[in-house]
Amino acid sequence: MNSKRIFGTILILILLALGVWIAIQGPETIFPALNALLMIGFGLSIGILVSKKWGVGWGLFGVGVLTFILSQVLHIPFNTYLLNPFLRKIFPQADPGSSGLLWWSVFLGLSAGVFEETARYLVLRFWRKDVTTWEQSMMFGAGHGGVEAIIVGAITFVAFLQLTAYRQMDLNTLADQFSPEQFEALRTTVDTFWNLKWYEHLWGAAERFSVIPVHLAATVLVYRGVRNRNILWYLAAVAWHAAVDCLAVFSSQTWGIPLTELFIFIFGLLGWGIVIWVKKQEPLRQPEDPGQEPFSPPVLPALETAVEEKQITQESLDESKYD
Repeated sequence: MNSKRIFGTILILILLALGVWIAIQGPETIFPALNALLMIGFGLSIGILVSKKWGVGWGLFGVGVLTFILSQVLHIPFNTYLLNPFLRKIFPQADPGSSGLLWWSVFLGLSAGVFEETARYLVLRFWRKDVTTWEQSMMFGAGHGGVEAIIVGAITFVAFLQLTAYRQMDLNTLADQFSPEQFEALRTTVDTFWNLKWYEHLWGAAERFSVIPVHLAATVLVYRGVRNRNILWYLAAVAWHAAVDCLAVFSSQTWGIPLTELFIFIFGLLGWGIVIWVKKQEPLRQPEDPGQEPFSPPVLPALETAVEEKQITQESLDESKYD
């Protein structure tokens, strides 16, 4: 049995054990757990799809993972310590539908777009210069968007486990471990979570399903900018990313989750359209045969013999002009 089969068998056993545990906890735990597992599955599946369909190695998936993580190392502190305090000072009122919320959405969207697309650009421009095909850029983008889905899914699953534990205990026994405000927030969170409808637990998975093609679209735009040495493609990727995040922030606070997820799904479809459109901009590559000899025009045997025997001279050529 090879290593892939061993890994697959272990993974199946883990999933079966997890499924049994979830079923024991009660049917109401199935959809919250499924939400987290689907997010993780989407993140891995996009890499598997690109690898199987176009034969691109997993190394570029790892590069995409690292690029996303490095972008967040700078992005999160920037938002926490610079952007958010600035926005709270300039736009203290950010009520649903207000101009203050709109400005918050615009700046947060631009922050995400600038940090993530700049990270992609720098990696493709200065580190992985060998990414020279659309297929390679897709694997790079799969790693970037896929790891975000995996991380969010893992965090969601840990939160699910915590809320499952809280659900099975008397929260009053924890009252002395929190301040009154924190304890009330904990009680509200637990009650709200376990009173959600089954489909409301799946909003997170639906969002990751739609956001992955958004990341792929941004990646191929940056890739095209690097290949063409044209900064406009990079700026288009920043604008695209910022627009999606801006709408998500504003819509979720103003119109609610269902409509927001519909908007993001539409952006996901547009993302696939961008991916296909950029693919059509790629120049056609002729198949190469390493064993094929370079082409040279055939030489007539008689002419070759005559040249070798020096039978063709300048005088004979001059005389032939008058025949």
